[in-house]
Amino acid sequence: MGWPARRARRIAAALAISLLVSGVSAEPILNFAPSSVTFDSVVVGGSATSSIQLNNLGDAPAVVTKVAPISADLQLTVSPSSFILGVGQSQVLNFTFSPTHAGPISDAFKLQSDAAVFGSTAPVVNIPVTGVATGSRITFSKSRLSFESLNIGKAVSDTVGIGNIGNETLDVLSFRSTSPDFVVGSTFFELAPGDTQSVIVTFTPSSTAAVTDTLIVLSDSPDANFSYVDLEAIETPGKIGTSRISLVQTSGTGSPAMGDLVRVALFMIPNADTIRGVEAFIGFDNTLLNPLGNVDGPFIKTGLTKNIDLQINTVEQAGTSDAAAHISTVFGLDKRTPDTLAVLVFELLQDIQAETSIRVLTEDPIRNSNFLNPTNASYAIPGSTKVELGNTVPLLTPFEIQTFDEDTDLVLEILDQTTDRETQSIDLVWEFQDPSGLLTVAIESTETTKSLRVTPPQDGFGVFDLLAIVSDVGGARDSGTVVLIVQPKNDPPNAPVYRAPADESVDVERPIELFWSGDDPEGDAIKFEVRIGTTPGGLQPAATGLIAPSYSADALDASTMYFWQVVTIDSLGARTEGSVLRFTTAEAAAPGDFDRNLTIDINDYLPFSQTYNKKAGETGFDFRGDFDANNRVDFADFLAFVALFWTDV
Repeated sequence: MGWPARRARRIAAALAISLLVSGVSAEPILNFAPSSVTFDSVVVGGSATSSIQLNNLGDAPAVVTKVAPISADLQLTVSPSSFILGVGQSQVLNFTFSPTHAGPISDAFKLQSDAAVFGSTAPVVNIPVTGVATGSRITFSKSRLSFESLNIGKAVSDTVGIGNIGNETLDVLSFRSTSPDFVVGSTFFELAPGDTQSVIVTFTPSSTAAVTDTLIVLSDSPDANFSYVDLEAIETPGKIGTSRISLVQTSGTGSPAMGDLVRVALFMIPNADTIRGVEAFIGFDNTLLNPLGNVDGPFIKTGLTKNIDLQINTVEQAGTSDAAAHISTVFGLDKRTPDTLAVLVFELLQDIQAETSIRVLTEDPIRNSNFLNPTNASYAIPGSTKVELGNTVPLLTPFEIQTFDEDTDLVLEILDQTTDRETQSIDLVWEFQDPSGLLTVAIESTETTKSLRVTPPQDGFGVFDLLAIVSDVGGARDSGTVVLIVQPKNDPPNAPVYRAPADESVDVERPIELFWSGDDPEGDAIKFEVRIGTTPGGLQPAATGLIAPSYSADALDASTMYFWQVVTIDSLGARTEGSVLRFTTAEAAAPGDFDRNLTIDINDYLPFSQTYNKKAGETGFDFRGDFDANNRVDFADFLAFVALFWTDV
């Protein structure tokens, strides 16, 4: 899996202890290699396969019930997706990436089983998968273009931006529409990755009728050879000098709940001509919206209609999703400023599950709203034709795989991870759920920022996942997955524990035998360095690379205070310095006078015999037996000792 062997040993030991404590005699333990799956470059429309090997290191069969991508992305598959792995057995998992659009992908496969995870503190096996799909990818700045011409034959234009968010050149080949009233000024062009180009569509009405059409864009984008942009042109007056009807929401929220009221006004924007009359149909979903109105019908008279009778004031096709409120009136007013025609008040009968609209109907099969146009009178056509109600779902951008080190926090900015039509990003509500129950998750906010902070468990590492949920003020929400790779980090050795001599010891005989103990929390191999000096700040290495936790310091002066320190070093070079201790050596003693009684006698013979044939640096060497100071107690020293035997020093 690419993790240090010491980590595997640590986890295996922990699992073994857990099994002994719980009394369980057998458990499956899974590991896999390599630790992730990477698809470097796969052409859109093609596919590639990469494999890992799953091993059962435990002493019981492992039952793998499901292997599937966390995001349920259909571009990624695996085989087999369920199986039983016996003790000591291996299984090859084949991952296939079949991209349907260009760009990077970041996901993880969750392996659900009854086994523990070897080499990780994560409770389940998560296998990170990354890849890059190559190809062009077409995008549009708008999905609909709207046109409003003042009279027949007068051209109006709208613009759509075409972009390439893929990683190869995009060829835009041609544009097609059914109605000859729509003309595209562009022909074939190329777009490099990341580029955009504006395309102008011109509408020249040939009649007064409203026109709806579709602009078909042919390209070599592998995920969308044929792309579509809606074209919508409202009715066109037969002459210049026109009034327009607009629909305006005057009260109520854009995402109301059951029982709320929504107030909508029909608004007339006149011209210099005398207004003779108006007829309009307002379409709405009568199963969702109930027009309250007044005793005369669904409309409340106000503005231009306040003091006149409405000739028709009914609800057609009541109780259906295609109901229409009809208003028709004739009046002769020299009205030159905008004013209200009438108002509808709707009560919401239930919560809105999908977007709905209240609209001015301008087409069959209901009727056209422009029949009242006496000769030389003003001609009323729709302007803003609808009011949309209902809360759109926030859109969550997929998270990239997040990699960080053990025993550190991940801080991830999330403000730009989602968009919502009605709610500002800073006002969206986030929730992160941890299936493992091992991570500490917090959301940190300021007036302008919002971020996710993830703290893994102490010494925890492996592949984890979080369920991200974002909600808007209307309660609509979207969700996604954050894959976290917590990389193992080498822990330094434990501080050495000093055994002898005790701190601040005095009259310590030379050579000084230093003893201590040391270990590593992960079981790494360790070595020691001993530092000695006459000041705490002047310590110098006296020995390095020691395997045994001891050292004989033989080249020290008598009656001198020394400071010493042990440094423990693991196999990866991590170092831990021990405390600085001190001792004072004893006064100088004459050669042969081991008991310092100023006489070389029988009491000195035994110590001399114990240091005989020893040299400096060896255990048991004593400089008092080295008469000729050659750092070795040999036969010449024995002769010197015998010659001085029973003499005073």
